Amino acid sequence: MVIYLDFIGCPSKAIYFDNEGHTINYTISYSDKTIILVSDKISAVPIFRLTYTLIDNNTIDTKFELSQDGEKFMTYIEGKSRKGK
Repeated sequence: MVIYLDFIGCPSKAIYFDNEGHTINYTISYSDKTIILVSDKISAVPIFRLTYTLIDNNTIDTKFELSQDGEKFMTYIEGKSRKGK
């Protein structure tokens, strides 16, 4: 994944590539403890949402979701990551 800056220098876009030929363009939004990446709407393609939520100084929750309409998302996978010692 490549995250890049908008015209005022804030990370606002990302593009994801994998070895299976998938490419996903995302728009990034932020709140206090959350970073949300939502894919661009493309006809006949699901909308993806990738959310990182800071739980504490050592733990992040990561959730990857899919939607057909961009309103109702279904969790595909979710997990927590902890900082190693």
